[in-house]
Amino acid sequence: MLIDTAVHPRRGKFVRIFNEDTSMESASADGVHGHQGHMLTGRPTVGALRMMLKVHGYTIDERFDWPGFIAERGYATGPVIQYHKGTRVTWVCTPV
Repeated sequence: MLIDTAVHPRRGKFVRIFNEDTSMESASADGVHGHQGHMLTGRPTVGALRMMLKVHGYTIDERFDWPGFIAERGYATGPVIQYHKGTRVTWVCTPV
């Protein structure tokens, strides 16, 4: 399984909850899961995401090295800025 998701940058194991506007495609592509134009979304810390995967029987096999990839190319703007800041991760996971 490939996970590419936003994460909360703080340490610990928690999920920060947000109220997002479903008119934005990134918040709800189909609009079905919202209520009156809003939906709750969550951003887990890396520790919380690891715990969720472990509880559901997955192991993290590979973590894409975004900081190294970005440094090698000399840019950290536009779509890759979240990866550079550590607020987004890309992992390959498999069932245990």
